[in-house]
Amino acid sequence: MSKVTFFSSQELQKVALNAAMKDGKKREGIPTPDGDPTVAYTYKDKVFIVNDVSGEQVKSYRLPNGLEEVEISAEVRAQHEQGVAELKRNHDAWTSYTAVVVDTSGSMRKGDFHGAQSRLKAVWESFANDYIYRRIQEGNCGMHDMVSIVSFSDGVVEVLRDEPTTWILYNRLCQIRNSGCPAPRGHGHFIPGLKRAEELLQAPSSNLACALNLIFLSDGRPSDHIELRTSTSDCFDCIENYVEKLASKYGRRLNFSSIGIGKEGSQFEMLRRMADAASDFGAHSRFRLPAMSCASLGSTLTESATALAKTQIEMLDEEGTKQRKMKPIQRESRKRAQEFPKTVSESDFAIYSTENVSREIFFQTEVQIKRRRRRWEGKFGTVKLQHAKAKYVAMKKKALGQGGERFAFQFYELAQDRRTIVGQRYVAKESCFILNNAEDESSRRTFVHKFCMTQQFTSRIAKEFNTELDSLGDFCRSIPRVKVLECSVYHLADPEQGRISVLVEPRLDHMKWTKWNSNTGYIVREKKDSFHDNPIVDIQSLLSNGLTTIQEDENSVSSDECQGIKDNELTLLGPREREHLSNSENSHASLRFTPSQVAQAFSHFSYVATGEKMLICDVQGVHDESSNQLLISDPAIHQYYHGRSQQRKNLYGRSDLGEKGMLKFERRHQCTDLCRLVTSRLRRPKYLFCSRKRSAMASGGEVHRKKPRHS
Repeated sequence: MSKVTFFSSQELQKVALNAAMKDGKKREGIPTPDGDPTVAYTYKDKVFIVNDVSGEQVKSYRLPNGLEEVEISAEVRAQHEQGVAELKRNHDAWTSYTAVVVDTSGSMRKGDFHGAQSRLKAVWESFANDYIYRRIQEGNCGMHDMVSIVSFSDGVVEVLRDEPTTWILYNRLCQIRNSGCPAPRGHGHFIPGLKRAEELLQAPSSNLACALNLIFLSDGRPSDHIELRTSTSDCFDCIENYVEKLASKYGRRLNFSSIGIGKEGSQFEMLRRMADAASDFGAHSRFRLPAMSCASLGSTLTESATALAKTQIEMLDEEGTKQRKMKPIQRESRKRAQEFPKTVSESDFAIYSTENVSREIFFQTEVQIKRRRRRWEGKFGTVKLQHAKAKYVAMKKKALGQGGERFAFQFYELAQDRRTIVGQRYVAKESCFILNNAEDESSRRTFVHKFCMTQQFTSRIAKEFNTELDSLGDFCRSIPRVKVLECSVYHLADPEQGRISVLVEPRLDHMKWTKWNSNTGYIVREKKDSFHDNPIVDIQSLLSNGLTTIQEDENSVSSDECQGIKDNELTLLGPREREHLSNSENSHASLRFTPSQVAQAFSHFSYVATGEKMLICDVQGVHDESSNQLLISDPAIHQYYHGRSQQRKNLYGRSDLGEKGMLKFERRHQCTDLCRLVTSRLRRPKYLFCSRKRSAMASGGEVHRKKPRHS
């Protein structure tokens, strides 16, 4: 008799997951509430959501068989109606708002879409299954995520208005699809549809904590020039202006998707221009032309849902419990801002005299505490303006750009005439969120002080990184060095807003801006690893023969002596050991690495150089090819003291994720030869992770077991 093997439900689930990861269709999933990226694997009729950082399965669900209504009890319907009535009265309770604008012109009745009777029915099916059904199943939406749908042809029809994302909304979409109303007919006029979308977005606009999503679907060129009796070019400019107006008002809070329904061709030029216009004013935007199938269109709508979820996560407070309110500041065109002015006007700039301006910088002092150990202490001090002839400063009223935490404004120092710019071009940065629900002077000052100290500490580590590269010999001469922009804090006495504190630094070319890694584990990877000029440098031989790892001494400072931001300690070797490779036989060769690899190695270096206490990440800026430098701005620091029972949370601001942020980076980081070169002559970090194997980054990319000294 043959043996029969029985599997538990968990084992069967694991087998199914492995099959999906091997043979299923892979797509980007909606991030977890902690910000971890996820991957969705679709295999047969089931979807598996996997945490891309930990590799653990988040959840799974079955796909619907067609488009069938879900059975809902009368009690649930009554609760739903009661909740809707309350939500329509209280817009402050909304967490997201999606406005969908659908082209229902006559061409949308074509039956050339695989898996649907017509183009329009494909839109309803894909939106119901991939934007509503999937989000409900994955637990990424609910009663506080509102949806409105309008259709446009010769006129505008309001299909749905302010409906929460629930199974009742899904059923209504099933009914719309099956009823065939609104029916495709007439011409496609974009402007009435955009006007109605603008009106819809006005409802939640007073709720500054509500993330916005605008989806615009069409299968061709606009016909508005017929109604307006104007040229096609003027019609396109008018439509573009409507999108610019929306993006300027909402900026990064707005996600905009223009989706083409049809085959590739020039008829989608306007949709491309709409996406470009939104992006130019700071909105998250994309143009997509999916294949002529419901599956492809559904993937595009899922991408839009993922973008909305990322915006919501970005807006969360430090506790991750509620979304923060974003300041209602207009944005300017980034392309037009490339033109550097020689003078400023009071209509576009807020101008302050020197009597209403003070400038601070962060002074740092190195203090010797024990043998080969040093401590850095710092404090803010008042200094003069940067240019000797400066009598005024000017800050643009509209924001030039917006990051995850801060607005950036054009900033200049002015001569006596209040118009002429003197000195460098700068940017001024302040929080893009309302701090502590009250914009008081103390919270503004604390916010910019934290970022200034973070940037100055990063600058110090960058100098150590460059020194390490310089000491390795001429074969490292082609490797880009890291330079962190010098920053200072300006305090401005504004007659309307009170005392404003902004972080000011030299302005980089924002059109060349690159983000090489993030504070949540994201890393930019190149197609190629490192490459060499002939003759080739033997890295492994160099490391084994020319470099050695120095063991820690017993006189090292204890963890109890590390007290906050002023006690950041480096564990680098002295100048004597730095001459180790000056006479290397390979010094005539040139070793090259890409800017991304240098950025990842710099993050790795910061982790080892600070004894595994800190990790500099969110490395972003511009690669200046003329000086061969990575010009860095807006870095983030994860801080964690191993062995200490109580940790100081968010010491370096909201982007400081502590040990969790370090682990996210380490799981995605892949050591290169440059990582090994810049860390091989550092002393072994003293503080190890007590709850897991020794850090791979701390051991030069090779994980091994080691009992911690301090348990």
